[in-house]
Amino acid sequence: SAPEPGAAGDGRKAKRELSQSKRAAQNRAAQRAFRQRKEGYIKKLEQQVRDYVEMEQTSKVVQAENYALREYVIHLQSRLIDTQGEYPPPPPNVNLSQSSAA
Repeated sequence: SAPEPGAAGDGRKAKRELSQSKRAAQNRAAQRAFRQRKEGYIKKLEQQVRDYVEMEQTSKVVQAENYALREYVIHLQSRLIDTQGEYPPPPPNVNLSQSSAA
């Protein structure tokens, strides 16, 4: 007996539709995974920005404190010179000739 007209074509068409719906599901899953990775990456970058802002603020505070301490050292040196005529040399890792602006 001969197959009904279109029967073989219907089987291929059903397979093609199944294949297309499977592909569409894979695409949706891949897109969802991509969006999740992108969201995670953006959150990581945002946290890094917050960390850098905090470090910058801390650095400014330390620079201001360093400047104030240098000024204080200069004041103490001048008092020592007035009272003793000299002052002890700074530690080897400290260069008092550098003046850094805050």
